[in-house]
Amino acid sequence: MGKGYELNGSLKWKFPEKNITGFGKIDLNKLTESDFITPEHYTKYIERFKGKELLEVYAGSYRYVLDANTGEIYDKMYSK
Repeated sequence: MGKGYELNGSLKWKFPEKNITGFGKIDLNKLTESDFITPEHYTKYIERFKGKELLEVYAGSYRYVLDANTGEIYDKMYSK
């Protein structure tokens, strides 16, 4: 990934939430079934996001999964 989502260490598009504490690339090739609750969850995740560049963004008490290039939010989950 060419870090098209990053500009001088920051996200290049405006994220709707405040208090971003971190973000990073999600590499689908490094995910394994053991990273998910069930093998079915793993399969659905890989199928859903195949060919997409993903980021995880931590803001407040939430982890967001989103398109790295557009900022479109695909998932939001509570994270401690």
